[in-house]
Amino acid sequence: MERSKKYFWVVVLVGMVLGFFSAKSYAEEFSVPANASKVLEYINDCDRIDRKVFNVCWNYDLDAPLAGWSIINKDLKDRINIPRRPSFHKDKEVVGLNTYDYALPFHRGHTFANDEDNDYDAKTLKVTYNMLNITPMYGSVNTGIWRKVENKGDELANYFNVLSITLVHYEENGPGYYPGTKLDLARIPSSFTRIYYVEETKEEVCYTVKNLMEKIPDDTLENHQVECDKIKLPSYKGGEL
Repeated sequence: MERSKKYFWVVVLVGMVLGFFSAKSYAEEFSVPANASKVLEYINDCDRIDRKVFNVCWNYDLDAPLAGWSIINKDLKDRINIPRRPSFHKDKEVVGLNTYDYALPFHRGHTFANDEDNDYDAKTLKVTYNMLNITPMYGSVNTGIWRKVENKGDELANYFNVLSITLVHYEENGPGYYPGTKLDLARIPSSFTRIYYVEETKEEVCYTVKNLMEKIPDDTLENHQVECDKIKLPSYKGGEL
C-alpha cells in the first residue's frame, strides 16, 4: 500500500475513535427536559421511573407500563451509529419482569425509546434494551407499521428535537398465560399510541397501532393517523393512569 493511502486510513481510524469518545462524553452531559405541559396532556397520576434516555409510567399491579416518553435529539441521533446491539436486561425497579418472559410470536418491541435514535453512545444504546422500555409486540407490528411510526419521528428530528410520547393500551383479558410464554394475558397490549410534538413549530402528529398478529399488506402511516385531541388516556380495570 502506498504511504499516502496508509496515512489516509490512519486519519480515518483516528477520526472514528475520537468521534466515538467525543459523542459519548457529549451524550453523558446532554439533557433536554421534556415539555412538561405537553406530557401532562396525555399522562397524569404517574408512577414514574426515570432512566434518563426515557421515562416510563409503571403500573405495579399490572406489572407493565402504561405510558412513557423520550426526546429524539436531532444533533445526536445520527452522529455515530453503533451496529452491534446489546442484550436485553431486567431493571432493578421491577423484579418480576424477566427477559425470558417473552417468546414468539412476540418480539421485545422498543416502546418508548428507539434503539436507532440512541445508538450514538454505547451506554445510551444499552439503556434502550432495558425491559422497562420493552412490551410484547407481535413481530408483524414491530418490523412493519411500528417501524414506519419510528421512522416518522426520525424524520421530524432531522430539523428539531422531538418529544415522543407513547401510550400503551390493554384490554381486560381473562386469566392464564399466553402459550409458550410466561406472559399473563392481561399484560399483552391491545394497541399503542405514539405522539410526536415539536416545540419550535408546535407541530403535533399522532398514530394508533393495533397489536395484531396478522400483517396488513401495503399498510401506511396514513391508515393509523388519529386526531391528537381525541386520544383517550390508557387505563387498566377502570384505574386512572
